[in-house]
Amino acid sequence: RQAAFDPAEAKVGVTDPTGFWDPLSLSMRDKSEDRFRTYQEAEIKHGRVAMLAVTGLLASETPWPGFESAPAGFAAVSDGNSSIAGAGLGIILILAAWFELTVKQDPARAPGDLGDPAGILARGTEGGGIIHESDGYSIEMRNKEINHGRLAMSAFLGLMLGEYLTGATPGQQAELFVKSGLAFTIPVLFFVWYQPDAAARARVSSSAPTASKASVA
Repeated sequence: RQAAFDPAEAKVGVTDPTGFWDPLSLSMRDKSEDRFRTYQEAEIKHGRVAMLAVTGLLASETPWPGFESAPAGFAAVSDGNSSIAGAGLGIILILAAWFELTVKQDPARAPGDLGDPAGILARGTEGGGIIHESDGYSIEMRNKEINHGRLAMSAFLGLMLGEYLTGATPGQQAELFVKSGLAFTIPVLFFVWYQPDAAARARVSSSAPTASKASVA
């Protein structure tokens, strides 16, 4: 008899140092594996968008060809007095709609696995690739991406609140952060978040013999 699905025991998404994190108990209402997969796909997508958004916010401090007059930070897409801001927001919405309509998740693949058309991820003993993982889009790799996405979503919210409350652009906030002496917290946080997910690895190791026995049977 197959055990009931428990989101708190998922191999992907339950990572150190927070462990299982679902304060609103969205995935615990009926403990549906399909519901959990839907939420995980959404989280991965939002994390990827947040990573791009934070990178874009910091890059907005540098004038780009054709957008030299655009203000930095969130004002680059929200300044009502700038026609460039409106154009930038329009480009973002068009690209978002295009990706939503043309890029679909294959149900047979893991959540977030949309392939690797650019050949960035090397697999196994294959050569090439920028990032090398022995198992390709492995559980460890997926957990790393989820952690980075969660950090980016938190950073995006922090930058947005910082600009709204103080008027300082993301670049100015970063400069103030460095001058305040708090920059030393970055390597500390990196060390904490980059720790191997021992709990997930233990679950994989414990389930491996069971899976092999089932395949033999």
